[in-house]
Amino acid sequence: MPDTQKLLAVKKDLRKRRPEFIRQDSWLRTRIGNNPKWRRPKGKHSKMREKRVGKHARVEIGYRGPAQVRGLTLTGMAPKIIHNLEELQRLNAKTDIAILSSAIGLKAKIEITKKAQELGIKTNTKTEKLNARLAELKKEKLEREQAAKKEKAAPATAEKTEKKAEQAQPAAASAAATTQVTEKKTETQKQTQPKQKTERAAKSDKQKTVTEKHGP
Repeated sequence: MPDTQKLLAVKKDLRKRRPEFIRQDSWLRTRIGNNPKWRRPKGKHSKMREKRVGKHARVEIGYRGPAQVRGLTLTGMAPKIIHNLEELQRLNAKTDIAILSSAIGLKAKIEITKKAQELGIKTNTKTEKLNARLAELKKEKLEREQAAKKEKAAPATAEKTEKKAEQAQPAAASAAATTQVTEKKTETQKQTQPKQKTERAAKSDKQKTVTEKHGP
């Protein structure tokens, strides 16, 4: 163990001092910049190939870490990819750490992390974050279902309103007809009343003239 701890400290120090390996001309060409995997420079006039001063560093064997702790985490645990509970039970809680595969669903991840806690195995996930994510997904699903119900209900409500409008149209038409009839009656009454008054006044005038001529 003390040797592994020393080697892990060396690995940590080397990781800090290790440069970032950039592919040649990746900052000039978008074709390379979108896929900047390391490729050995092969150009005849390449300064990177010639290891000129001030140029980017090349990948060399001297940058590697100690072989005994290569592939381990900085805590000395060996990462193992897990797909199911059977693979989880095969791990050693003292030397292995479980890395859940991205192909696993959210509910399966929650089950595996709970089982790992029971077995005392470390994982790269936490149940709290997974449960929070599950709650968010459920909330989004409910919102989608409610929106779908509203969309389905919208045409039904539109049909109901159209039917009500169709039913209300004849009633409104009949009411308008009755109002028009009443308005016409009132207008005819207004027009006939002064005529009747004038006729009565003329009759009364005639009677007066007759009485004046012939006497009572």
